[in-house]
Amino acid sequence: MISLNKLLRLIGGVLSLPFLVLILLIVKPIIFLMRRRKAANSKRLVKRLLLGLEALGRATTPQEVEAVLQRHPQLLYDQADTLLVGFVDKLKRQDKPDFAQFVQRNRELLQSIRQTVAGENNIPAIFKADIKQANAAEVSYQQGAGVQALDEAVLAWERILSHPEFATADEELRLAVLNDSASIYLRRYKVTGVLEDLNRALSSWEIVLAKMPENSPDLPSRLSNFGIGLRARYAHTGDVKDLKRSMKALQKVVKYDTSASMLLV
Repeated sequence: MISLNKLLRLIGGVLSLPFLVLILLIVKPIIFLMRRRKAANSKRLVKRLLLGLEALGRATTPQEVEAVLQRHPQLLYDQADTLLVGFVDKLKRQDKPDFAQFVQRNRELLQSIRQTVAGENNIPAIFKADIKQANAAEVSYQQGAGVQALDEAVLAWERILSHPEFATADEELRLAVLNDSASIYLRRYKVTGVLEDLNRALSSWEIVLAKMPENSPDLPSRLSNFGIGLRARYAHTGDVKDLKRSMKALQKVVKYDTSASMLLV
């Protein structure tokens, strides 16, 4: 005589068969379609971003730049920066260095604009002049002013970082200053090859990332900056630890691609 436990297992096995068929015939195709839709959304977004970058490249005055940003507001979204990082890497893998350089140059310009716009009214008066000078010098560098513009930006950031009131300033401001100054140090390192600048950048980003919450919208772009900096130091020193940390940071950035569809407007 069959036991109750065997009977229940037999019934469970029979009932599980149509459930498995349901999974295979319905759920898996739905997941496949969702993935295809996400990929299509990302491709459409990249096309919109490229159109915006092309228009930005033709702008020659601040008024024209403002007009482009009004037509393409997605250019200033933090998530767009994450998507552009991935697109630059893809272009490099496809052996399109000129196109990759164009996208990267405009990505950096957009970072400068976004940093200037974000939270400008919340900046204490004692820091406003130096922040404005640092951002203006960075834009000048983007327009071809040379390494002296980076030197000017570094001096402005260092005046803020060494100011006695910086340590007690609002944490969000301090993290933004550390991130923005690190970007300048990294940029100057790429021009001069001075390792001290790269180390300063990475030290600042380590502080920033240690204090940022996981749900911060700024986390992906700052993680990507940190990963790019670590990769640059690996190329300079050959330290495999930096390469591993870079890969780990950039892999985290990839997880935030799920928010790319939010950029569609």
